[in-house]
Amino acid sequence: MSMTEGKPTTPADAGEHAAGSKGQPAAAPISPHPQGRGGGVRRLVVLLLIAAGLAGSAYYLYPRVQLALATVSTDDAYVDSHVTQVAPRITENVREVLVDDNDVVRKGDVLVVLDDQMERVRVRQAEAALEVARKAVDQAIAKAEASVASARANRWKLAATMADVNNQIASLRVAVAKWREAQAAEKLAKAEADRYAELARKHSVTQEQADVRSTDFVQARARTQQALEQIHSLRAALALPEEPGGGRPLDDVPKDWDQEHPSVKAALGQFAINLGELGVAPPGYYESPVQFLARLRKDAPNGEIDALIVRTVERSPGVASARAQVEQADAQLAEAQLELSYCKIASDIDGIVSNRNVNPGDRVTQGQRLMAVRSFTDIWIDCNFKETQLEPIRIGHRAEIRVDAYPGKVFRGRVSGFSPGTGAATALLPPQNATGNFVKIVQRLPVRVTLTEPNPAETPLFAGMSVEPRIFVKEPPDGEGAGQRLRRSRR
Repeated sequence: MSMTEGKPTTPADAGEHAAGSKGQPAAAPISPHPQGRGGGVRRLVVLLLIAAGLAGSAYYLYPRVQLALATVSTDDAYVDSHVTQVAPRITENVREVLVDDNDVVRKGDVLVVLDDQMERVRVRQAEAALEVARKAVDQAIAKAEASVASARANRWKLAATMADVNNQIASLRVAVAKWREAQAAEKLAKAEADRYAELARKHSVTQEQADVRSTDFVQARARTQQALEQIHSLRAALALPEEPGGGRPLDDVPKDWDQEHPSVKAALGQFAINLGELGVAPPGYYESPVQFLARLRKDAPNGEIDALIVRTVERSPGVASARAQVEQADAQLAEAQLELSYCKIASDIDGIVSNRNVNPGDRVTQGQRLMAVRSFTDIWIDCNFKETQLEPIRIGHRAEIRVDAYPGKVFRGRVSGFSPGTGAATALLPPQNATGNFVKIVQRLPVRVTLTEPNPAETPLFAGMSVEPRIFVKEPPDGEGAGQRLRRSRR
């Protein structure tokens, strides 16, 4: 800086001085705040960029804000599915294992084959036992038919015995009449003999005539004794005492003796034995043959006892027992065949094999876990929503599921149910919050979301995958149980 007349010299003064010294015109002065067109354009560009940024942000954020307001979401959600534990129903050695971990199987596919030699032997034994039981039925029917024949014979024997007793009673009465006739003849012969003896003493008749009359008397007395012995014989045949006693006549017979005679009782007992073999109730102790036969006619078809006897062949205890043995043998055969079928362990569901722990040659027991088959089609999402998020959620609400393993892939589903309790409440040892230093923690309740589309083979969902569901609570729910929180049983 130079000094001129005691004043400091500025660069502009220096420039002017230099230009004037060389005879050239001086430059225009430079303003520290330029006001030209270039500054206005820059400001306009900046404003436009800000406006564009705001518009872009609004375009990007608006649908997401709308989506957030219309949906409920959580990142605490996982894929789950049913698992079928494969176990043998019998104890046997493993012959062959046909699958390995991660193999896809269909329902009915054989997974493990067990040794079936012993089961085949049991099937043959059961078949033989069934054939023996069937032969026993034929034998029981033949025996029942023989009992039917005996019953028919003994029925008529009972009737014949009753008739014979009645005939003996009639014969007894005839014999008593003859005895009385003989007594009368004896009395007359005695009178004749006495009269002729008196006449012989008076020599009115010859002694020979008197002897004839005396002989006639002896003969008449013998005939009377013979008639009496005949009566005694008939009474003995009727199982009656020789003398009735009590001053009753010799032809006195108890009432209904044709029902109470021992031979009639014996015939009735034999007939009852035959009927008992056919399953017919025997007569009571005090039931007479007539009463028993009347009861049989009451139960018989059209009152025919023979028809009742024939009908009892199929109902006889022996035949019924033999048929029951056939059913038992048939059931044992079915059981043996069922155990034989258990030698091939098949999958009960479509799915993927996991946790295989069996190999050929192993000795497996009934109920032992061999492997697991996890369903590939029957899968769902367990979404653990905070309890503060549950109010708008209902069964039937539409859901979209995004999976971490498949970025950009969206799966579709619907809410199908709510868990009856939180994970802590349904644990084996639920927590006890009755303490003095309790701190409230927001709980999570599992909400099930089922897929409305089949599990795709290209991007399959596997159990345990992390997902992010989004439930559209502003849309009306639809489908079974729509709008409810409690789902009814499928039965």
